[in-house]
Amino acid sequence: MNNNLMGKDFNTGIYIRLSQEDKEKKYESDSESVINQKELLRDYVKNNNFNLVGEYVDDGFSGTDFERPGFQRLLDDIKNNKINCVVVKDLSRLGRDHVMTGYYTETFFPENNIRFISILEAYDSFKNQASNDSSTFIMACNDYYSKQNSIKIRNVLNEKRKNGKFVGSLPCFGYMRDPDDKGHLILNPETAPIVKKIFEWRKNGIGPSRIATMLNEKGYPTPSGYKGTKYSIRLINRDVWSISSIKKILSNRIYTGDMIQHTQTKVNYKSKKKISLDKSQWMIVENTHEQLVDKDTFEYISK
Repeated sequence: MNNNLMGKDFNTGIYIRLSQEDKEKKYESDSESVINQKELLRDYVKNNNFNLVGEYVDDGFSGTDFERPGFQRLLDDIKNNKINCVVVKDLSRLGRDHVMTGYYTETFFPENNIRFISILEAYDSFKNQASNDSSTFIMACNDYYSKQNSIKIRNVLNEKRKNGKFVGSLPCFGYMRDPDDKGHLILNPETAPIVKKIFEWRKNGIGPSRIATMLNEKGYPTPSGYKGTKYSIRLINRDVWSISSIKKILSNRIYTGDMIQHTQTKVNYKSKKKISLDKSQWMIVENTHEQLVDKDTFEYISK
């Protein structure tokens, strides 16, 4: 077999992955960068006289997430018989979940007659060599690293939450990040007046249904429309105010100036699924930002 392991018979796809964590590690950023991974892989393909068919890149994706667009495109090309060889810089580029990484190296690639090569570990699935035997241990270490890194990130975020710093992706409708302190919220001049009107109207006895109608008549932007939030196609129009969107604002304590966070959490570091937490587990810090409704009015409305 070894006599046939070189040459154009191998239509090769090179796979590159760079996570956000990799970007933040300055001492490794050069070697892990997309550009340098490409150069290394291209040189390897050229020196082995392989036929380079495709380059698949996932920039900013976690190794525990196998729904990455570049990786999914790689799988599609394997299933369509466009490539029969995959080359990566190291096993952690393929993935950091030892179960799923093991599935692809030990089941999916062999079943599809794919030659898999990881350069730094000297792993080559078409060669019977001692270096291949260490792959299981390496994948377990990569998984362990991912778990420990997740714990460190979670601890850092929790510490910020305890200090009243906003750590979410997008502030609530009516607020924006302070350009001088990303963890501090300030009023959004475009949307804060809308939130104030909603609370004023409700205080004056106007119901959520009528408030939604009034906002739609005035053409005010909705929270999802303003943020450009992607919703299910089952929802008819994200640019139309609804009773539920009004009730959501009226029940959100953050508008009283209190920071409410950690209301949900992921099942674990490998899963995207989130579960709601009991209120006793919420992280609440009072008076962290300017309020859009006084607390007495909020309590009166939310009864």
